[in-house]
Amino acid sequence: MTEEPSGQVTAKLFVGFLINSEVKMHLNDSSAWRNAKAIPSDDTLIEVRHQGCDYIGYYLKNTIVMLMELKEHEKKAQNTLKSYCPQLPSQAYRFVTFSQLFIQ
Repeated sequence: MTEEPSGQVTAKLFVGFLINSEVKMHLNDSSAWRNAKAIPSDDTLIEVRHQGCDYIGYYLKNTIVMLMELKEHEKKAQNTLKSYCPQLPSQAYRFVTFSQLFIQ
């Protein structure tokens, strides 16, 4: 017998970048990133684990997004990441987006 989940199911869209070894090295050396994690604001990126990989980015407030809006979110996440790691070369990270389901 299987039980139906009794909680609410929510889908969220994540936008950000894969944390590879180079990104991780720059984040570990960044006092701006440590400060942002210690005192988060609405613009602070978060670290997320998904399908065995680590990512840095944020969840979108809307689940329906136009392609043009994704480009804007990519630029916003990129600018925030560069504020944490100004020496990080742009070819060191790749923009990703994926959905996740949350059961509350």
